[in-house]
Amino acid sequence: MEWTATFLSIKGRINRGTYWIAHIVWGMGFICFFCIGLWVAEKEMTAAQDKLFYLVSSLIISGLVYTLCAIAIKRFHDRDKSGWWIVPLILIPSPPGDVVETLFGKPFGLIWSAISGLVLTWTFIELGLFAGTTGRNRFGEALSPSKAWPEQ
Repeated sequence: MEWTATFLSIKGRINRGTYWIAHIVWGMGFICFFCIGLWVAEKEMTAAQDKLFYLVSSLIISGLVYTLCAIAIKRFHDRDKSGWWIVPLILIPSPPGDVVETLFGKPFGLIWSAISGLVLTWTFIELGLFAGTTGRNRFGEALSPSKAWPEQ
């Protein structure tokens, strides 16, 4: 599996080493995009340029979210779990606790924040710390633990 497949494909599996390296690469890309976005945002822009900036930013953010999901799905596959486990990771932590609190009241916001924290903690442990299944599983052959980044 080459690096483009690591970020763009939802098929196959990746081991913990590849998962962490992909997250580091993804994080560096996000930081670069964020810095460029800050630099562009402080420039004087016309209304058309402003709309174009938001359109391009939305497309880039969508691509970044997709790549992050693809990495997580392949890691779930390595743990012999369906990629559909990504759905609770997207839906549960998405609305912040203060939004839930505004809509439903104070106790619900606190409960939602606690649930979101537990889901994100479970995700960190499940994807980042637990080893994948050994040998072949229903999603393919395991990568060698010594190969953190697949050869090209």
